[in-house]
Amino acid sequence: MNRMSTLAKMTAAVPRVLVVLGLLAASADAGADVRDRVFVVRVVTEQATNTGTRRNTLAAPAIVAGPDGLLMVVGLAIEPDKDNHDTDVRVTAVGPKGWVWRAKLLGTVDDLECTFVRLVPADDRKMPKPVDLEAPPELGVGDPVRLFGRHGPLFRHAPRERTLKIEAVARGPQRLYALSADVTRWIGSMALTSDGRLLGFLDTRPTMPGRRGAMLGLGAQTVVVVPADVYAAAARRPPGQVKGRAWLGVNLAPFDEDREAFFSVKGDWNGALVTGVASGSPAADAGLEVHDLVRSIGPLRIRHERAEDWNIMLRAVQRLPLGQPLECDVVRFTRRADGEYDAKEIKRTLTLRERPLAFAEVEEQEVADLGIKVKPLTDDYRRTLRLGSGIDGVVVTRIARAAPVQLAGLRSDDIILRVDEHPVPDVATLKRVATAAKKAKRKKIALFVRRGRRTLFLAVDTNW
Repeated sequence: MNRMSTLAKMTAAVPRVLVVLGLLAASADAGADVRDRVFVVRVVTEQATNTGTRRNTLAAPAIVAGPDGLLMVVGLAIEPDKDNHDTDVRVTAVGPKGWVWRAKLLGTVDDLECTFVRLVPADDRKMPKPVDLEAPPELGVGDPVRLFGRHGPLFRHAPRERTLKIEAVARGPQRLYALSADVTRWIGSMALTSDGRLLGFLDTRPTMPGRRGAMLGLGAQTVVVVPADVYAAAARRPPGQVKGRAWLGVNLAPFDEDREAFFSVKGDWNGALVTGVASGSPAADAGLEVHDLVRSIGPLRIRHERAEDWNIMLRAVQRLPLGQPLECDVVRFTRRADGEYDAKEIKRTLTLRERPLAFAEVEEQEVADLGIKVKPLTDDYRRTLRLGSGIDGVVVTRIARAAPVQLAGLRSDDIILRVDEHPVPDVATLKRVATAAKKAKRKKIALFVRRGRRTLFLAVDTNW
């Protein structure tokens, strides 16, 4: 009887043991999973000078932050001089298996001090899976934190692990974890929870990046762990892809003494004067008009009396929340028959949207079948060329030398509207149409393009 009872207890305990072993295995896998997605990004810049070539190399750890080979480097600001044509920038990324990938630099996020690069696809490799950047469970004082990675002299990255305990926690717009030990060479490295999940990244600032109200009070050189989810929004909108800034869609001017005199008003008239409203913008949707005086947008009080105030005010507007109705205080000036103006205070509800990409910010894409590189037709490019909303196409930015389309007369800055009978409103359509024509081995194709104010057909003799 006792033997049966003991056997029954042992049998009942087996599932629990398996569960515990399974959790331990999952924890080990989670830790290995993060480490298997850590790359080392190296940026080499070479600049021609009067005395020779000046070369600079930087390296830092990076994690896979998104699909299609998006890598995020934390703790290293890379800002090459893109306007200097004598500067050559080469980016490579070494994966956990030792493979060297070619990569391209996307840009920087100043307030987060992180840099984004994208791996160049290789035929014999699959793109790595991204690391989860969502918020891990909250930790407290005394909990262990595993550090992975390390910066050596001259920003040379050396994979290494170390475990420290949390000395303090700050609760503000986000949580910050302070580590009092001297780990300055670990800045930008990864911090993992005890079960191997990504907690965040090491930094030296005692306040939240770009925010207020989260002071730790442990000194300016305190090493803190910034939670990974703080960087999630930046990873979803990497530089050169989408700029996550609020867009108002107006031209504003200072409401100075001269404009006060023009509208015959006296006293303290805070605000910014609307001098232009973009069609289809949030301001147009809200009913703002030229010569309106915008005094507030939601909680933000607008004060724009001098031209030098513009950048400060613009940054404040760009930080306002997107997609939320914001009540605006507006003064509308209406001209009377005698030429004077009446001023009337009105309310308008404004819902800000994400700022559209400018043409310079859009990533250039290659259409290999045609031997060209193109960009989509953006709103600011339309305005520059005074194109109507009914014109859709892609802008040619570069052409391979001696390519059939170049021999046919295609030029940079031409807008491709159609290929044969197929409209090409976007880059994806152009690629699809070009691939289909190549697959069919068509001897000739016709490009319908816009050049300045003219439209013309170009007959292309293909060499497929």
